[in-house]
Amino acid sequence: MNVNQEQLNRTLTFLRWKLEHNSKNIDEIKIAKYLKISIEEAINIMEKLSDMRAIILNVKANCPACKNDLWVEDINASIKCNECGNTFSLSQNKRYMRYYYTINESYKEFRKIRECPQLSIVSKFFQGDVNNMNTNKVNVFLSYCHADEEYKNKLNVHLSPLKRMSKINEWDDRELEAGTQFDEIIKRHLEKDDIIILLISADFINSDYCYNTEMQKAMERCKKGQCKILPIIVRPCLWKITPLKDFLALPKDGKPLSTYENEDIAYLEIVEAVNQEIDSFR
Repeated sequence: MNVNQEQLNRTLTFLRWKLEHNSKNIDEIKIAKYLKISIEEAINIMEKLSDMRAIILNVKANCPACKNDLWVEDINASIKCNECGNTFSLSQNKRYMRYYYTINESYKEFRKIRECPQLSIVSKFFQGDVNNMNTNKVNVFLSYCHADEEYKNKLNVHLSPLKRMSKINEWDDRELEAGTQFDEIIKRHLEKDDIIILLISADFINSDYCYNTEMQKAMERCKKGQCKILPIIVRPCLWKITPLKDFLALPKDGKPLSTYENEDIAYLEIVEAVNQEIDSFR
């Protein structure tokens, strides 16, 4: 189904208005009512804006059985609730789906234009020079407590294919040189890197610097759509009562790395997820 330019522009105006009034969740029903179109057309508009990277879009579903909130990676796949085990399909239960979005920070540069934003500019910005875009590496920051350094080192090894393919620039505090002002350099990476990986354990949560400085800064930027957070549970801890509970943790279902008989399987799953995020940036 075709989506016209006017619908895209009006939807973006509506979404920005919602953000400015402290609302980042939306559903196709509200968009359909606002534009006076069908729900199917509203879904197509959100997907089109996401494809163009004008918005960063996530989907959350409510389990029909227990009403548990679940972040959804593929709305066309069957979803299994991690609380009650119920399996359901969003294609048959659209009323349980909600979009959560932010305006792409790169796109916000065009908000200086007074008239209604033209998405043709955005399209040119993201798609005009494909060859140049593909050579851009995604900056990845590893946040960890030094008690978990062995897990950070193993993750670095498993990230090596992405480094060899020139897909990422990975950085962690072991790259700091003697005599440098570590706090300033770390905060600089927290303010600019695209993906922030948090290696979560009881020691991480106990660390004031990891939890109150690195994690909080990452969450502030994530809420603004400026970066992506990937929590990795390295050792069992009570992370599900912290703000991290709202993020999709790795490995699958937040199973701690230390509990795997074969950790390579868990690291492979993590690196594949990182690679997917990189491709979305690229």
